[in-house]
Amino acid sequence: MAGLPGGPADSSLQALQGLAASGHWSQAGRGGEYAAGNGGAMRVAPLAFVQPPVERRLIEDVCSLTHRHPESYAGALAVVPGIRAWLQAVIARFSQCWQ
Repeated sequence: MAGLPGGPADSSLQALQGLAASGHWSQAGRGGEYAAGNGGAMRVAPLAFVQPPVERRLIEDVCSLTHRHPESYAGALAVVPGIRAWLQAVIARFSQCWQ
């Protein structure tokens, strides 16, 4: 139905079902070809606001909640420093305006 909000994506739904069945969180996410989506990258974005350094293992753990694929993890690894670099540029730009 167009215009209506959708439910959770397949990988998230699978993770929720796995957790509901008393599965271990690290194995709840989808693996294989269909786990190479961008959900892991979206999920790690808030880590850009955590005091550095954010360890790669934490990024991998957060990503693997729903996406256990190396390509999804690689995308997630790029998100945290990318957001931080953007924030630093914005802060530098606006700090000039405040002086």
